[in-house]
Amino acid sequence: MDHCKTCKMVYILLAVICVVTVGTQEYRHLLPRPWYYRHDFEEAMQMTPHFVMFFTPGCEQCTAMMPNFDEVADKYNTMKTPQVILAKVDCSAEIAICEKQGIRVFPTFKMYRHGADTHRYNGERTVEAFKSYISGMVPPVKTTPEVERTVYTLTSSNFTRHIQGGLHFVKFFAPWCGHCKKIAPAWVKLAHTFRHEKHLTIAEVDCVEYNVLCKKYDVDKFPTLTLFRDGKEVDKHLGEQSHADLESYLSEKLEETISYWEMTGNPSEGKPKLETKVVTLTKDNFHSVIRKGMTFVQFYAPWCDHCKTLLPAWDALSFKFPKRPHVQIAKIDCTAQGNNNICQDQKITDYPTLILFKNGRHIGEFGGDENFEWTVDSMHNFVATSLHVHDDL
Repeated sequence: MDHCKTCKMVYILLAVICVVTVGTQEYRHLLPRPWYYRHDFEEAMQMTPHFVMFFTPGCEQCTAMMPNFDEVADKYNTMKTPQVILAKVDCSAEIAICEKQGIRVFPTFKMYRHGADTHRYNGERTVEAFKSYISGMVPPVKTTPEVERTVYTLTSSNFTRHIQGGLHFVKFFAPWCGHCKKIAPAWVKLAHTFRHEKHLTIAEVDCVEYNVLCKKYDVDKFPTLTLFRDGKEVDKHLGEQSHADLESYLSEKLEETISYWEMTGNPSEGKPKLETKVVTLTKDNFHSVIRKGMTFVQFYAPWCDHCKTLLPAWDALSFKFPKRPHVQIAKIDCTAQGNNNICQDQKITDYPTLILFKNGRHIGEFGGDENFEWTVDSMHNFVATSLHVHDDL
């Protein structure tokens, strides 16, 4: 298929030409079809396989085949555990990404799979051709999703956000370490054992790749097994490392944590009725809920890893305003039937997006603290600042 000649443009002129032709705002109908920006593209490509469309708003062929790509995106991205995510990058806005990826004509399609070479798709741009290509490149997952996704891989960019809220048992390791290799099967089995504990995760950090992060937590041998609770280190496991020993240790620490949460008022598995105060929004109640008072809403998708990481902190945040009943912490699944129009109206282009409403009016969007981290305290301060009642909260 020939690429449109108007799309073969020098990058230095790219932004100017696209502003003259078509503005990017009219493409904001993409949910549940995520866009990626320079701050999250690289990390996303290291996780779930991605089939990415690189486009510009001024490209006629991009516009013509966009509905086909969107139809396939809706099929794969709304799966409970997607085998591949279809996403888009607007090269008129993200010039640096597109230059780095060697994009010179539009549209360009690339398949990204962690641990494998990037593959450029040159086939037909029909729905069936896209589906056939994806099926060949990314075979269906044979193992159950909960087994496959139980051990979280942490990096310097997601570590702090992940450990905020909840209990997290983290293995700091090195790929060359013999003891690390020996414990690996027990670590996976441990994660599977505790897979139903909502506020507990089993995770790991590669200290060869993220050396600075490991030094921050005084990792001087491998493996180092560290327990974090609500963002703070609370213990290091120094005993035996068989599955039975690790299970016994973690069960004891989980009971201690539940007791701690019960005393402090934080959510816990020990008190199901206090597990969360987060209000679940839908197309039927969205406007009526946000119409009165202050409502802090998380717009999310079930397949979004960052959304899952944020869950314990979001639940904990819902308990932070006991004297302010008019303040509500809420969430809405943008992929659920009927909710898509709500998210489109709010111009949601990535997940999670956190928006604060007052009496039905959008008054602010939370993008992290000064270090771009999403902690319970930073989110609480964001809402408190809007209320102008820091001392009362």
